[in-house]
Amino acid sequence: MKHILLLALLNVFVYSYSRSDYGTGDTGTTGAVFLKLAPGARPAAMGEAYTPLADDIYSIYFNPAGLNYIAENEISFMHSFWFQKINYSYLAYARPLPFLKGKGGASITYVNAGSIERITSAGESEGYFSPYDLALSFSYARRIWGIDSGLSFKYIYQNIYDDSASAFACDLGLRRRIPEKNLEFGASISNLGSSIKINEHSHSLPILFRFGCGYNVSDNLTAVVQATIPADNKAIIHAGAEYIWKKGSHFPVSLRCGYKTNSALDSLSAFSFGFGLKRDNLSFDYATNPYGKLGLSHRISLSFKGF
Repeated sequence: MKHILLLALLNVFVYSYSRSDYGTGDTGTTGAVFLKLAPGARPAAMGEAYTPLADDIYSIYFNPAGLNYIAENEISFMHSFWFQKINYSYLAYARPLPFLKGKGGASITYVNAGSIERITSAGESEGYFSPYDLALSFSYARRIWGIDSGLSFKYIYQNIYDDSASAFACDLGLRRRIPEKNLEFGASISNLGSSIKINEHSHSLPILFRFGCGYNVSDNLTAVVQATIPADNKAIIHAGAEYIWKKGSHFPVSLRCGYKTNSALDSLSAFSFGFGLKRDNLSFDYATNPYGKLGLSHRISLSFKGF
């Protein structure tokens, strides 16, 4: 059983390369695209190559099966300072659920596009409005037949001026850790659900299929590679690495870097960098990613465990 996931991932990886143009004809046709924005400074710094490594509260987004590695209560808040005054916030809580023989979590995602002026066809101003997006997720994970499995349910809401829309979706994930071989495997599919209708136009949700493999090169160095296949674009390859200095001490420092393909901007926008600081049960993480002429994005995460 423990080799089934590995074989499945390898087969899908080969298939994804044979279909590298999958979804390109549907570019820009999905709705609720904010669901593609990945939370967490640690995952962002590693090029969003996190599905096979997910073992903390950000598993809710990348791979709900990773929640099964949480050993105690955990809460985290992330805020991202994007270009053009776009603000992206994420709040999540996770905990063991002994009575359900698994782990549970919940998250809130909020994206605000700032203040936008409404201009009529005659060129006159009708004031300003602030469009925003919201997603609520509830997740559960447990080990089934030796494989960590997870499920998330989502409520999605969008508001643009005097129009709004909502939808429901779910995520599914699998995770397998093989300590004796220093390997981590993971796969997930996100945003399976109803279409979202706004301004009398109905759009499907941005389905994402992710899978990958992580390798613990040494006790304090981890490398990971991941493929993401969106329903509306070609496949994306992510790669990341994390080095932990003074691992096991009271104040370990993590250094991270990442790379992902299919960047629509300049070549530098494919890279990401960041670091993490930890003191006992409190963690601070930072990530930055260049977006060409649009400027830099900054993600800051603060997490607390064991309360």
